[in-house]
This record gives sequence, structure tokens and C-alpha cells, in this order.
Amino acid sequence: MKKVELINKLKELIFIVEMILAVMILFGVLAGLVSSVLQIPHILTTTREQFYNSFKNFLGNALLLIVGVELIRMLITHTTRATLELIIFVIARKLLIYTDSMMDIFLGTIALAIAFATIKYLLPTWDKGSCNPIYPGSMKIRDIKSKLGVEIPVEGDQTLEEFIHKIRTSKEPLHSGEKIDAGPVNIILHRINSQGEIVDVEISDSNFVSND
Repeated sequence: MKKVELINKLKELIFIVEMILAVMILFGVLAGLVSSVLQIPHILTTTREQFYNSFKNFLGNALLLIVGVELIRMLITHTTRATLELIIFVIARKLLIYTDSMMDIFLGTIALAIAFATIKYLLPTWDKGSCNPIYPGSMKIRDIKSKLGVEIPVEGDQTLEEFIHKIRTSKEPLHSGEKIDAGPVNIILHRINSQGEIVDVEISDSNFVSND
């Protein structure tokens, strides 16, 4: 019990620190946005010879602000997709602003292709209205643990549906949208078929470890 409470306190502290950092970055982004707006009159009045360098600096600042916004999103959501999208913007900024050789362009393009391929083919199915992954009810818990990198308390080689039936406390019939606390993760029932079987569920990271 004390160990669980200590983990909860540490996770709460980490969450608070991350939110403070996110707010600080947000203020920095807003300040940078004002600075970028003030750059526009200078770009409009610059000479033809200076226009390229002025616009390059403006574009570099704009992409840096986008990186800051994506970093805030990554701190808030803690998803693999947010991390990969942050990496994509960092690489894009490097390619557009600071690339001087064909080798740099080639390596950057390969890195972008890998990031896009990872998002398209290796990430779990994403719900259009959510940043959380969707998993089929027939999927093994061990595979979900491997993908999410979390320790879900499970015994044996259970499927997700078997695990849900075991930890579920409600005696009511399963229904879409029902939320189930599974320790380090929250499970939200996504689709239930006419036989009452779980088709797929949405899994989100929980900020706290359950006392159960």
C-alpha cells in the first residue's frame, strides 16, 4: 500500500513538473510569435539581396515555434505519435534551414521516411477523435504491454477481453464508453457486438497507480 502511494505521489510530482515546463514553453512560444510578427515589416522593406536571408530567419523561427508547440503536446499526451510528429518537425526544420549538402538532404529524407512509415504501419490503429490507441479484444495482454511499455497486472496468457471480465466490478451488461481502471492504464470499451463480446477498446495512460 505504501509503495503504491509513493508511486502515486512521484507520478503526481512528475506530472506537475511537466505541466510547469509546458506552460513555460507556451509562454516562450507566445513571445516568439510576437517576435515573428514584428519581423514581417522588416521582410517587406528589405532589399532583394537581403530578402532570402531575412525570410530564411523568419521561416526558421516559425518552424522553431511549431517544434515548441509539438513539444508541449508531447508533454501533455505522452503518446508515441506525438513524439514522432515532434521528430518530423525537428527534421523538417533542419532540412529547410540548416542543410548545406546533398548528404544531409539524403539522410534527412530517409529519417522523415522512417518516421512517416512508423506512424502509418507500426503504430496501433488510432481513433479519429482520440489520441489513444485502439486494440482488439482478442489481443493478448502481453502484446499490449510490449507496445505501451507499461506493466499491466495480469496472470497467465490472457486476452484483453478475458482480462477485462476478470477485473470488471460492475454486474451490468457491457456497453460502449464504459471506463475500467486497470492500474497504470484506463480501458474504455469502444465497440461491443450483438453477442456482448468486446470488439475493441481504447487504452489511455493513467497518471496514477490503482490501490487495488
